[in-house]
Amino acid sequence: MGTLKTRLLLKPRSKAPKPGSEEYKALRKANHKEVERKRRESINNAIKELQDLLPTHDTNKSQIIKRAAEFIKRLKENEASNIEKWTLEKLITDQAVNELANSNEKLKVELEKAYREIEHWKKAFFEQQREIDTLKKSTKIPSSSST
Repeated sequence: MGTLKTRLLLKPRSKAPKPGSEEYKALRKANHKEVERKRRESINNAIKELQDLLPTHDTNKSQIIKRAAEFIKRLKENEASNIEKWTLEKLITDQAVNELANSNEKLKVELEKAYREIEHWKKAFFEQQREIDTLKKSTKIPSSSST
């Protein structure tokens, strides 16, 4: 059969030892050790994960945590700097877009004005052309070949 620790951990709940008994104390101690072992394992796994994420080859747990804190601070500073930079770039871009939109509207107005002016001059040209044609018809110039 297994060790006392194994027997205590595998013991069914229906036959729990009486509080205060040696068996009860041993069971609590074994359970506490198991909980503590899992906690340490979890912490060690987290530290290992941090170590894998960091640009360092430290193996000392306290150094890994210290480097992780420094790395996170640097990332936050970079993030703040990038946000400031991108905000400024966005403001400049928005201003440029607004200026281009305004310029575009002015050009549209000028183009419409130019189209109206072209239409005016076309109309004037065709009216003058009709007048010339009318004058030509009404004042037929006699030919000079009647000698």
